[in-house]
Amino acid sequence: MSTSLYIHIPWCLHKCSYCDFYSLPSASDAVPGSGYVDRLIEEINVSAINGTLHSIFLGGGTPSMIAPSDLGRLLNSISKKYDMPSEITLEANPETLNESVLRELRAVGFTRLSCGVQSFDAGQLQFLERVHSADKARDALRAASRAGFENRNLDLIYTLPSQTMADLENDLHDAIALEPTHISAYQLIVEPGTPLERKVESGDVTLPDEEIAIAMWHRVRKILGEAGYTAYEVSNFAQPGFECIHNVHYWECGDYLGIGTGAVSRIGQHRWRRARNTKSYMMGELHVDQEEYLTDQEMRTEVCMLGLRMTCGLDLERFESRFGKSFESFYPGRIAAWKEKGLATGDSHLQLTPSGMLLLDSLVSELV
Repeated sequence: MSTSLYIHIPWCLHKCSYCDFYSLPSASDAVPGSGYVDRLIEEINVSAINGTLHSIFLGGGTPSMIAPSDLGRLLNSISKKYDMPSEITLEANPETLNESVLRELRAVGFTRLSCGVQSFDAGQLQFLERVHSADKARDALRAASRAGFENRNLDLIYTLPSQTMADLENDLHDAIALEPTHISAYQLIVEPGTPLERKVESGDVTLPDEEIAIAMWHRVRKILGEAGYTAYEVSNFAQPGFECIHNVHYWECGDYLGIGTGAVSRIGQHRWRRARNTKSYMMGELHVDQEEYLTDQEMRTEVCMLGLRMTCGLDLERFESRFGKSFESFYPGRIAAWKEKGLATGDSHLQLTPSGMLLLDSLVSELV
């Protein structure tokens, strides 16, 4: 048994209008990084990992706003309790990075860097409210390579307002030219309660229609595939051997422990969220503001939804071992029906075809 560790750092230089993650806009010199790391260490010391530590992922927010020396203290405290995994990821935004900082981050123990670039188009960066330029993003990725980060992810967002297919292709080619080992390419999602949702509802922002979005998804897969990146999940592409160990663990429904304000944990069928209250957290309070116990049916649905996102598909033997009966026993006729429609394939693993991937939510709804 293994458990992944997620650590949430909530601060950002700017809160982007499309983002629904728990994050707090703050100037760099106003982030209480050392004190927050002290609280994280305290929480880690009173928490317990089941089995081995599978992976570590620092997300946010912008974790790279915390000084490398403080992040090093954090990793060192973890190493005193657990054997450290091979993959230790730090999310970062380009405006917080330079070669000196990156060398420090590599030296304190981070083995993987995930950089939020989103686009290389100046107009789209402005729409997304990113505070870096395309040149700064290029500088950051090149510096990461020189600093010794062999494992480098680059995030892109597409289906942006007024984005043409040519614009998308330019973003993809710009990303490929930087030679990251991993690229995450996400369609822009209008999340409830965000400023972007209000702009879309008011008509101030118009996004590409579904037909264009589907065509763009296919184009992303084609261009990245031709460049040597394998689509191992709906939105994630990797050079051989550089798939994200941490995220694959999520998609396989492995246990994960979340540390820090707003972090989510799921151990078995118990899921909870640390309170989204950084002020109380800084005072040493470890409140939970959401908690649920998934039913067996809810757990099965989650395992199917996440497993079918991956190109390798849902491991049917593991499914049966986990739930005591076969997929066919729970959902008779589903596999045959999906295969007949050209939506799925595979024997030991149930794999969705590209057409099936586009209908993922609809197919999973048949499993309730």
